Amino acid sequence: DGSVTHTNDVEGGSNWWMVNLMGTATIRDVKIYNRMYCGSQCMSWLNQFVIEVLDYDMNVVSSLAYNDTAGAIIHLLMENAEGSYIRISNANTYLCLAEVEVFGTKLYDFPTFSPTSIPTTVPSLSPKPNLALNKPAQQSSTGSNAGADLAVDGNTNGNFNDGSVTHTNDVEGGSNWWMVNLMGTATIRDVKIYNRMYCGSQCMSWLNQFVIEVLDYDMNVVSSLAYNDTAGAIIHLLMENAEGSYIRISVSDKY
Repeated sequence: DGSVTHTNDVEGGSNWWMVNLMGTATIRDVKIYNRMYCGSQCMSWLNQFVIEVLDYDMNVVSSLAYNDTAGAIIHLLMENAEGSYIRISNANTYLCLAEVEVFGTKLYDFPTFSPTSIPTTVPSLSPKPNLALNKPAQQSSTGSNAGADLAVDGNTNGNFNDGSVTHTNDVEGGSNWWMVNLMGTATIRDVKIYNRMYCGSQCMSWLNQFVIEVLDYDMNVVSSLAYNDTAGAIIHLLMENAEGSYIRISVSDKY
């Protein structure tokens, strides 16, 4: 009926199939529909296989080895692994799949770097104006000519080489900070921080620990939040309607 995949047999090697989820999601479970109406022989090609969840950089973040008599449907729990690709592989036999269903929660889409007919979306509250857009910004130091204003230019492209990502100089034993002047006093409901991307987990991890502060007109801190988690592409923080005029983000001993 023309709706089943089929690889070539690879003696001594591996056959694999992979799907790109076009974003990052929490993977709850996967259903694999086996090839049917061919006797036990071709159904048995799924008696042994490995299913993997991979992140955006194609690193394996979760892996599960299946070793059982395959039926018409194989239902696997993936323990809420967070990733962007699903890969299924076996060794020394054909890989045939009638259908693969992936269930979970979409966290964010891959960023788009030019206008598209379907814009990239991320989970958000009801739309509100970006109070920081094109407002004066400064930072503790500047590295690689990547000034503070690049974080409020309206371009969320996380590729540093495309020229819209800030960069400070490393301060051993000290603090790096970035700050925007909102040019007035506002009630701050939430803040979205777009991380640097396409550089592996190392530079993304520079935002694993930071402090974000709301300051009033006289530069007094009126609200402070310490973030301590694995940073993804977008960090969305609720600021509990703090009232202030400046937003400052700071880290210690790193860029």
